[in-house]
Amino acid sequence: MSDPAKILVIFDLDFTLIDNSFTICNAINYALKQFQLSAPETQKILDKIGIPLKEMFLDYLDEANAEKAVDFFREFYATHFFEGVKILPGALDLLTKLQNSGYQMAVLTSKKTEFAIQLLEHINLKQFFPLILGEEHKFRPKPDHESIFYIRSKFPSVKKVFLIGDHLVDCLAAQSAQINFIGVVTGNTSESALRKCAGKNALILKTLQSLDPKRHLI
Repeated sequence: MSDPAKILVIFDLDFTLIDNSFTICNAINYALKQFQLSAPETQKILDKIGIPLKEMFLDYLDEANAEKAVDFFREFYATHFFEGVKILPGALDLLTKLQNSGYQMAVLTSKKTEFAIQLLEHINLKQFFPLILGEEHKFRPKPDHESIFYIRSKFPSVKKVFLIGDHLVDCLAAQSAQINFIGVVTGNTSESALRKCAGKNALILKTLQSLDPKRHLI
């Protein structure tokens, strides 16, 4: 049996552990409103949650204004981040089980680090993660492997690493870093799309409730 203390599980945040889409959609709409742009269809926003903010705004604005839109987004998000947030089914039970078993855990998200920390603290999940890493200027965003290598360096005793996420950027990031990927279809990426990225034998789960550490994290 594998030693849990030598296994690192890196979680994506949005649509993997939590649903923060209510505030994200409102913040996107607030930012676009500053450019006199109408709110897009909600599903169009939901489909893009998980990629860097600037890339989301490039669907509507040129590069210079997309950067300004990110600032407007964060202005709104800073005082509304906790509104409507939900912990996804099975997440709390799984985190508790992993912590009690001695697994190492971290979060890697496209949110700004300070917002991710505040949000996890607000919903009482911060306690599970000695390392929470979000968007940082010194790292290229997912799917680049830099941030994963950084996280891995902070757990020197770890021998095996898993990345659990709902989005194609999570799958591609795991491949880039040459670590194990587990997909969950709790977001807006289909099982077939995740499997096409990860391979036909990849572990793709309906929810985190389906994850069995003794079978899947070995």
